[in-house]
Formats: sequence, structure tokens, C-alpha cells
Amino acid sequence: MRISHVARLLAVLALAGGLGNARAGQAPSDAGEQKPGAAPGGFFQMWSGGSFVIMTDVSQSYLSSLTQEVFKAEKQFHQLFRLAPGFLKGNDPKQKLSKKHSWIKGDQLSKWGYVPWIEVRVFNSYDAYADDYFEMDARLRSIIDKTPIPKLTPEQQTMRRLTKGVPGAYYMRISDYDNKYNNRLIRCFRGNKTPEEVASDMLHEMGHLFLETFLFEYAGASKTGNESEKRGTPAWIGEGVAQLFQVNWGNSRNSIKMKNQYRGYMYEAVKTSQHFPFPDFINITNAHNLSFVDKDPTKSMVNYAQSYSVMQFMVDTRWELFMQFLENLRDMHLERLAKGQVKIPELYSIQNAAFKEAFTIDIAAMEEYWKKHVLEKTEQHLKAHPGDWYYNGEYHLVRKEIPAAKECFQKAVDGAPNLPEGNLGLGRVALSEGDRDGALKFLAKAAELSKDNEEAFYYYGYALVLAGKYKEAIENLEKAVKIYPLFHQAQFRLGDAYYAAQKYKEAHMAYDAAFQASHLPTYLLSVGRAAFYDGQYDEAQKNFAAYCNVFTQQPDGHFWYGMAALRLGDKEFAMKKFEEAIKFAGNAPNAATFKQVLATVQKGEEFYFPGEKTKEQKAKEDGGKLPFKTAGGAKPDEPPPEPEKKNPFDVGGKPEKESKTGVTVEE
Repeated sequence: MRISHVARLLAVLALAGGLGNARAGQAPSDAGEQKPGAAPGGFFQMWSGGSFVIMTDVSQSYLSSLTQEVFKAEKQFHQLFRLAPGFLKGNDPKQKLSKKHSWIKGDQLSKWGYVPWIEVRVFNSYDAYADDYFEMDARLRSIIDKTPIPKLTPEQQTMRRLTKGVPGAYYMRISDYDNKYNNRLIRCFRGNKTPEEVASDMLHEMGHLFLETFLFEYAGASKTGNESEKRGTPAWIGEGVAQLFQVNWGNSRNSIKMKNQYRGYMYEAVKTSQHFPFPDFINITNAHNLSFVDKDPTKSMVNYAQSYSVMQFMVDTRWELFMQFLENLRDMHLERLAKGQVKIPELYSIQNAAFKEAFTIDIAAMEEYWKKHVLEKTEQHLKAHPGDWYYNGEYHLVRKEIPAAKECFQKAVDGAPNLPEGNLGLGRVALSEGDRDGALKFLAKAAELSKDNEEAFYYYGYALVLAGKYKEAIENLEKAVKIYPLFHQAQFRLGDAYYAAQKYKEAHMAYDAAFQASHLPTYLLSVGRAAFYDGQYDEAQKNFAAYCNVFTQQPDGHFWYGMAALRLGDKEFAMKKFEEAIKFAGNAPNAATFKQVLATVQKGEEFYFPGEKTKEQKAKEDGGKLPFKTAGGAKPDEPPPEPEKKNPFDVGGKPEKESKTGVTVEE
């Protein structure tokens, strides 16, 4: 390559993505000499022994375990991609990218202004993590879209956490606040995750970082509204490699479950031709937001499963050739940039040529080999582990293909009669069909056979709730959440069981645990109701207010918001809320109850629900003090909720949905 081409290439790279949309202008000459500063207040900090600086506000011992996980992952990266450590740090001029590209040195990233470390930060609190994510995303969007960063009040920040999707972890390239140096950031949060789950989240994001470093592809994100633009690395490669790190090298319950799910889902998708044909698959640009997800909610899952499955196929069969394909992709990418042939760095249009040079066939021709591999490998696995037919059946159950689901679950029963999975699957089918007796029979058997399958105890507990057997339901649901505390659906149904048994304090704790594990705003109404019946009116009001702010056209939130205000002594505000509930309820059956309560309050009479503590009972419990006071921070113009069924347990095992937030809670 001529020197003029080299200079041109580096200039094009810097403008077209070398800075990762982080900043414009001249890169500082001293970037590679920078050292990490002190950690923020309350955070512990440690070098990984490689290219990472890790910090957390959890504890010093937690930091040590995180650092070990990061160091192991970096070693795996260098073994897998065979790229010199200097390139990841970006400040080693003695290293060369490759023999072919010896003029690209290991200090190229520092020449673009990147500091020589990647910062990993693990927050203890979800709220702190979410606020950090939104702040960094707003800064990045401001740079990309050339728009001002919005200024939000604390109330607006809270609303944003409730209504906007937040990834479990993220990786970002962005300039520092002085707009001088560029940073590479990986962020996640602990919350009530296990250390293994945090590590799996980090591994996924590290997979993205490692792949872009190997490919030397720094295109950055597209402008808002232009997410379908073919830019950067094809999603099947990017997500596939990231999931290799997360699923194969993670050892959390989720990683293990994902591996089993992906295997079963892809087997059924391939067998029934419901997978993505390769000409479509290799051109998907946004794996997180497929346009057809609304029509078929399994499509996004299939896309992720297929990306992982194709990478696993490469690992099992032709990894050396796949690495050659990636090298070809990188070489073609750099050559095109050097010649000024592209305005937007993208690897979509050259992926087939790079693949064919390595494999001698088109990518599309790989589809038949991959399908054969999926079928043969999965069938071998199922012969040795017949209980895993459960995941094949789950694929059809989610798609509401009941006969196919039953067939798979029965194979699990026949092949592994001493394992819970087959009966668990048949019990879930019975729940979906409204057959509660059948559900109890199968799920009782699944629970009896289970030692540590949280789903067996969850679904059995849920079936017991539907049958009105609350004591037994509580016992089984508590087993489920003990095995897996992040199982928010089990926490929520445990709240239902306690609530129905009139154990409101316990119900409040369980509902709140469900919300903390999931941050689904649909749970807030139940959290508030349990607090209300427990006499915690301030706490109830906070949850009703938040719920109403999210679901502004739903009557139940307004009604319960009014009830909390009434108990706190703000009769005028309560009546306003009752009127809003009546307006939004229209001709719904609960409108009659709302009108009755409003009429009673207007007459100056007291109204109590069955099982609710009267003010005299509450005053006695509080040492003679009445709990009435003004409705502290509540604003009369705050918004509404989603309706609940008269019998909140009579849902027949079907999902509860709230379309306005795109949230689905699958039973």
C-alpha cells in the first residue's frame, strides 16, 4: 500500500468512525500516556492486570472477584482472536495489526484520542445505574444527532426509569466531559443479581468490545430514526460473538438456561422452517428492535438464538476458517476506506466476498450445512438428555402451538420420568387452556420431582393461587424465590398469595421485591394496594402516584390514589381522583364501585373495604394516634393506571399485558 493511501486511510477512519461518534477535532497527542484518576466517591477501584480498570460501590471483596472475571475474559479474547494486547490498550507502538497491515501500529487508538484502558463500572443500585445510562446515552445522542442534552427534573428522571427501556448492561465509546479524550465504558449493576449474573452481563459487552477491536471497525451508532441504516458490523456477527462470551463462558443460571433454550428453540425453528433465511438473517441491522416483533413476539428471540447458534456451529466445525473470514472482512474494510470508496463504514456489503474467500461458498450456502448441524447435534443431545425436550416444547407454547408443545413435553415425560421438566411443560399447557385441575395434577408432580427447578415450584404455586389454596401456594412460591431471587414473576405471585390470605405486610414485601427485580411499572398498583391494606398510606400513595404517572388513562390507579389520599385526610383531592376514575372507567363494571365510593364520601360517611383496618383499629395499633395528615407531595394533576379484573387471580394462566410500555409479563 502506498504511503498516500496510508495517510488517507487513517484520516478516513478518524472521520468515519475511528472516534466512535465520540467527538470531532484534533486528537490529543498525549492520550496514550494518560493514567486513570481516582474512583468517584464511594467507589473502589482496581486494575485488572491487563487493559481494564474496574470499579464498584458494592465492596472491596466484590471488586476483587469482578477483577478476576474481567482478567479471565481478556485472556480468552487474546487466545480466541490472537490480537496483541497492545491493540486493546491502544498505546503500544511496537505492536503491528498484522503482517498485511504492519503500518497500523498498536498505538493507533491513542492517536485517535482513546485513553489506554477500558473502564468497567458496576453499580450497586439499579437507580444509579439507570440514571448513568440515560445520562451517557443523552450525551452520545447529542453528539450524533447534534441536539442539546435535555435537562430533567428528579421527578422526570424517576418517570424515565419507569417508562424507558434500560439494558441490563451496556458498552459505549464516548468523549470525556472536557471533550478532550475518548473513553471506552462498560456499565452494569448488581441489584440482587448473583456475582455470576453480573459477570455474564459484563461478558456480553466485552464480546462487543473485543470484536470491534479485532475488526478495527469503529463506525459508531446511527442517527436517531435511522436505525435500519447498514452501518458497522452485521448484527449476526456482533451479537453472535457477544453471546459466545456470555453463554459459553458465563456460568450463571441465566447463561445455562439460555444455552438450553437456544438449542431447543433453534431445533424447532429449523425443523418447522420458522428460522430466518440467511439472505435476511445476515442483513438484519438492529437485533434489539426487529420491525416484525409486534406481529410475532418470538422473532427477536429467534434472531438472538440463531446468531448464537451460527457462532456455535463455527466453533464446533470451522473456527479457523471463520477467523480467516473475520480477517478478510477487516482487510477489505481497511482497503475500501483507504481508497475512499465508502462514506459510511459498513461491513454488510463486503461480508459475502470475505466469507467466500475463506470458505469458497456464499454465506447463503452455509444455511443448509448449519441446519443439518443443528438437527443432528440437538438430536444427539436429546437422546442423552431427554428432559431438555422441555425447551423445545416451550418454543411452541410461547407461539401458542399447543399440539406441538404437548408432543415435546410428553417426550420429556417419557424419556426422563424422574425429572420435573415434562410434567412442568404439560402443567403449563393446562394452565394456558384454563384446565386448572389438569394443571394442579401435572404441576404437583413436577414440584414433587424437583430439587432446584424454580419454574416447577413457581407454576405449581401459581396454580394453587388460582385454586384458592393460598397456604400451599405460599410454600411453593417461597421455594421458587429462594432458588432464584430474581424470578420476579414468582415474587409477584407470592404477593398474590399473601394478599389473598390477607397477610398484607408480607404481600407488600413480595410485590415490592417483584418490582425491584424487574422495574416493571405494572407491579406498582399491587405494591400500593398491599401497602394500603397494611395501613401504610404514605407508601401506598407514592406507588399509586407513580403508577398513575405511567398509565395515564387507566381508572384503577386513580381510584386507589384517591383512597390513599382519603385515608391521609385529603378528602378534596380524593374526590377529584374518584371522578377521574369514573371518567376513565366508562361503562366498565368497576365504574359502579367508583361511583358508590364517591357518593359515600360526598355524604360525609366513611367507607371501608372488607378486610381493611378501620381508623380506630389503625389508631390503636399506632398507640392512639390517628394516621390522618395531608397528602404530602402528591399533586392533584398527576396521572393514571391499568384496570384490574374483579378477581385478580382469574387470569387462566394467560399473559398480562400493558401495550403502552411494551411490557409483557409472561405467566
